[in-house]
Amino acid sequence: PETTEVAGTCFDGIDNDEDGTVDGDDLRCSAGIGLHAIRTGFDGTTAALGGDGSTGPVGIGFTPSFFGQPASSLYVNENGNVTFDGPLDAFTPFDLTTTDRPVIAPSFGDIFRNNCHKVGLLPVVLGEADVGRLMALARDPRPVLTIDLERQTVTAADLTAGFEIDPFVKHCLINGLDEIALIEEHESEIAAYEQRRPAWRPVTTI
Repeated sequence: PETTEVAGTCFDGIDNDEDGTVDGDDLRCSAGIGLHAIRTGFDGTTAALGGDGSTGPVGIGFTPSFFGQPASSLYVNENGNVTFDGPLDAFTPFDLTTTDRPVIAPSFGDIFRNNCHKVGLLPVVLGEADVGRLMALARDPRPVLTIDLERQTVTAADLTAGFEIDPFVKHCLINGLDEIALIEEHESEIAAYEQRRPAWRPVTTI
């Protein structure tokens, strides 16, 4: 539905969310309804949280174009995302610049977030209003968005928003350290230990 978080979108005469309604005809722009209204017929399918399952295809009532592909239904996956081309019951991060699988995630589960850190991806959590503003700015033909990990800020046009990140994870991402690199930082200490380690103890060869 129309996003009332973005100022003016309920009065611009544009079908911003491509659901066939504009301004006051959209549920979230109607007086007395407010944010996060559930359109009639859209509350018939539910999924548990935190599992590894997925619903069957759920009709969405209209046919948006998502990355150039029409979609009239979606799959609600229990790991906190929806997909259009098929169920995704167990999700781990992949290179988002090369994947052909569209995914929308309103938040990051612990497993997903931790796996992102392991492969060098930065999952940024922002407030709903800030995300809405970024979505509006993304309609610009040449949007400019800057993520400053050191300062923990996201900047785009008139928006500057901060985000939280674990200090250790931040250190690893800034310095390009994975688990092997962290061990290699202590190479001299490991070598010194091996020198004084009793020879009669078991040796593991690789």
